[in-house]
Amino acid sequence: MSDQTSSSAPAHPIPATVRRAVAAYFGLQGAGVVGWWAMLFLDAEARQWFRMSPAPDHTLLAFALPDLAILAPASLLGAALVVRRDARAPVVLWVAAGATVYAALYTLAFAVRADAGWLGAALMLPAALLSGSCAAAATPSMVALLRHARPASAGWNTAKTFAQIAVFWGTLLFLVPWLIRMLELRLGVPSFGGPGMRVVAVGLFVALGGLGVWSGVTMARSGRGTPLPLDAPRRLVVSGPYAYVRNPMAIGSLGQGVAVGLYLGSPLVLVYVGIGAWMWQVLARPLEEMDLARHFGAEYEAYRDAVRCWCPNLTAFRAPTDARQLSA
Repeated sequence: MSDQTSSSAPAHPIPATVRRAVAAYFGLQGAGVVGWWAMLFLDAEARQWFRMSPAPDHTLLAFALPDLAILAPASLLGAALVVRRDARAPVVLWVAAGATVYAALYTLAFAVRADAGWLGAALMLPAALLSGSCAAAATPSMVALLRHARPASAGWNTAKTFAQIAVFWGTLLFLVPWLIRMLELRLGVPSFGGPGMRVVAVGLFVALGGLGVWSGVTMARSGRGTPLPLDAPRRLVVSGPYAYVRNPMAIGSLGQGVAVGLYLGSPLVLVYVGIGAWMWQVLARPLEEMDLARHFGAEYEAYRDAVRCWCPNLTAFRAPTDARQLSA
């Protein structure tokens, strides 16, 4: 139920797949920052797409100093330290992530006030999201934040689950896509689709929303916890939709995001969903599965080996007798 070194450093608890993804992302980010500034300095015509005001290019080019002095070196150094499994890597990665978040918020605030520089804001916001997520995934202490729920009634766990779903839907499936669509209008990005696609999108959203609610309620009642990693189930959930696929909530949520993108006719919302899918598959899932294996041992391993992550099985999973005995 997956919804649910040098410097004499100790063994790194972060899965190898996560380390490789984080190193690759920050390496690309650092190289991209250097390449982007090289383009702007060498090609004056390119600056018009990123200029933040009608003033001369000084306002834009002044950002080269903090970017090249902090953001690019921290990204490249952090990537190298992650590859070496150096215990100092998280500190450097958070410096890079902090610089990215600061730049993203600044460009967004400037774009809102001056109605200029929207393309820069559109590029910096996903970079900030990815930088922060990658830095968190590569920080060992973040794994310690995964907590299993304290004993509580099924009713209370169900109520908490519905509250979490409401916050998730309201923020990630309504507010963020709406903001992305507003950004597209500023950038002049054309929409696609029509009334027929909207009808399909609504049906898809409702169906996948039902899958998400079913998964959450099953987790609350059978697992005695909630979908929130800080309040995760105390028992391994292998019933309901989890008997057929390991990640029904992720499938439902990502599918709902696609439905929202189709309803809005928004290509950038679909890109946003793609980024979310990458983050879940490459960063979150390995950490969550490592936590599940640590807590449920052979019981989880038997389930993981029998049930696929994304493609549902045709028959329901039945826990082996020895796995049940281990769990007791």
